[in-house]
Amino acid sequence: SFMIQPYQVPTGSLEPSIIPGDLILVNQFSYGLNFPVWHKRLFNTGKPQHGQIAQFRYPVNERVDFIKRVIGVPGDKISYINKTFFIPKHHFCIRKQMM
Repeated sequence: SFMIQPYQVPTGSLEPSIIPGDLILVNQFSYGLNFPVWHKRLFNTGKPQHGQIAQFRYPVNERVDFIKRVIGVPGDKISYINKTFFIPKHHFCIRKQMM
């Protein structure tokens, strides 16, 4: 699985569009080519955009994969008030519905 790798979503943080247990395919080159042995980026090919789903390693324990939705990019000012994310620059908010 060099170019595309399957991941099983472990949590409900992406609900309702993606639920725990869903299988997603991750393009390993969306943002650049990494050298896996030393965890170094060789070159960049793109930047994360709002709403995209990103897979990354948990910095404290790199054996744990996180699969999350991008809600902010460099330069955004994000507020979290009463369980709602506000991103004023883009004039929208994101509220997670509790079930």
